[in-house]
Amino acid sequence: MADARLIDELVRRARLSPSDAEAALRALAELAAEGHLRPVDGPAGYPAAPGTPAPPPPEPFVPDAADVDALIASARRHPLGIDFLIGGHLGTVAVTFKTHAFTVEAARARIWTER
Repeated sequence: MADARLIDELVRRARLSPSDAEAALRALAELAAEGHLRPVDGPAGYPAAPGTPAPPPPEPFVPDAADVDALIASARRHPLGIDFLIGGHLGTVAVTFKTHAFTVEAARARIWTER
């Protein structure tokens, strides 16, 4: 039998009868067990299907040297210049140069180590 809280939540949200909610949950668990669904924890903290391993964590984004070089070169040509790259708000700099915030941080680190 499925977790009664989850059944109650399905009844409330999907406007299903308790038996239909339990059947839907059982079908979803079968789909997950067959590999058709990605196992994730929902916002309410309900776990994935029993026995389903958690997905591996995503690989962190690491900017490559070419991206950092391109950002520094763009900042040198930009009217706000290198000072904006170094001292501007991280999000604003990233949006201005259409790059990832991690690339901005890597460029800042490189500039500071080269000084």
